[in-house]
Amino acid sequence: MNINQAVQAHLDLTAKIKALQVEQKALGEAIKNEMAETGTKFFTGLGTDTGLQLVESVRWSLNQTLVKEEMGEDWFVAHSGQSLVQSLRLSREK
Repeated sequence: MNINQAVQAHLDLTAKIKALQVEQKALGEAIKNEMAETGTKFFTGLGTDTGLQLVESVRWSLNQTLVKEEMGEDWFVAHSGQSLVQSLRLSREK
């Protein structure tokens, strides 16, 4: 590798690092916004801080079998919906 190639490799790596930092910031903001919209108490670390805090939320469940029996299959299907749910799980490796 000559000096020009080494300089170019360094510039390329620097550009990749910068792009990843921008993406990290955008993802952090998206996570904070989504948690705020759902009412979940969630705090992210700033910069290189990897501190984690407890996330609390309430999940409701419904006895679908009982609802189908009580209200009927047609009513259940007409009043049901599906949505994709994504969760963020953070952990520290030891």
